[in-house]
Amino acid sequence: MNKALKIFLVTLGVLVGIVLLLLVGIKVGEKLRYLSFYQNAEKEFPMPGVSDDLVQQGMEYVEEEKVFLICGYMSDDTASRVYVVSETGEVQSITKLQNEDGSEYTGHTGGIEYYGNCVYITEGTGEKGYDGGLDVFPLDKILSGEESVRKIGRVKTYNNPAYCHIYKGHMFVGEFYREVDYETLDSHRMKTPAGDDNTALITVFKLDESPLHISGAPIAGITTTGAVQGMYTLGDKQIVLSTSWGLTTSHLYFYDMEKITCFDEPRTIDGNTFPIYHLDRASLVKDVEAPPMAEEIVYKDGKIFILCESACNKYIYGKFMSGNDLYSYRYELSN
Repeated sequence: MNKALKIFLVTLGVLVGIVLLLLVGIKVGEKLRYLSFYQNAEKEFPMPGVSDDLVQQGMEYVEEEKVFLICGYMSDDTASRVYVVSETGEVQSITKLQNEDGSEYTGHTGGIEYYGNCVYITEGTGEKGYDGGLDVFPLDKILSGEESVRKIGRVKTYNNPAYCHIYKGHMFVGEFYREVDYETLDSHRMKTPAGDDNTALITVFKLDESPLHISGAPIAGITTTGAVQGMYTLGDKQIVLSTSWGLTTSHLYFYDMEKITCFDEPRTIDGNTFPIYHLDRASLVKDVEAPPMAEEIVYKDGKIFILCESACNKYIYGKFMSGNDLYSYRYELSN
C-alpha cells in the first residue's frame, strides 16, 4: 500500500469517526435536554411512514379494532395517506386518499378522528381566513385496507382547522396560529378573563344522525394559545394540548376542566352566537417540555401517545435523534 493511499484511508477513517461522534453527541444531547420527558416516556413502536415520504400529522385510536389511524401528506406531492397500525406498530394497510371525482387528494391532512362510518380529516388553508373544514372518508373501506378511497363529503368548521377530537358526542375542531405564517381571524383572538392573549379558536359541534353526523352550526367555542397541533381529553378531568413549531421545544399543556373560564355572555362570531370558554393560565395545571415537532396525540392506558414528524424525509433531522420511534408519556390521572 503506497503512502498516498494510507493517508487517504486514515483521513477517511478520522472523518467517519468525527461524524459518528457528532451523531452520538446529538442524540445524547437531545436525551439530556429533554431528560425529564424521557424519564417518564416509553418507546412504543417505529414511527410509521418515516421512509415513505409521509409527513406525519394526525393520529387516532380505534378502540373497536385495536388499531391506530395515522394520516399525513406526502412530501413528493402524491396522494395523502392513512396508515392502519396495530398496537405493536405493525402497518396493516396503507390507503391513498382521493377526491370525490377520483383525483388524488393532496390535502394537508392535519388531524384525524372517526365516528360511525366516517373518518374526519382536517384540511386548513395556511392563509388568514377560513375555507377549510373536515373532509370525510368511509371508515370501513380504510379499515379493510382498500388501496384508495374517495372523499364522501365535507363539513364547514368556521375556522382554519389543524386538529380534531370527539368527546361526549361533540366534535372539537381547533386551528393553528403562528404569527405571519399562520394567522387567524381577528375575531378568533381574545384576551381571556385570566389575562392571556389567546390566538386561536376551537369550534364545537354536536354530533347528530345526519349522513356526516355534523349538520349544524357550532354550539360553543374554546380559545387556545398558538401553535397547537393536537388535543385530547383525559377522562372527565383534564384536557391536554400538544404544541410545536419547527425545531423549537414542543409542549404538552394540561388543563383542569373544572377550572376552565368562560365569558359572562355568549358572543357572535362569523354569524354564529355561542358561549366562549378559554384554556389559559386559570386552568393550566402542568406544562411538559417534549422534543420538537410533536403532532397529534392520543391518550390510552394511562399514556399519551405522541405522533412526531421530525424523522420524515421532508425534515430528516429526527432520524439522527429519537424521531424514528413513536413515544408515549406516562400520565396517570389522580382520583
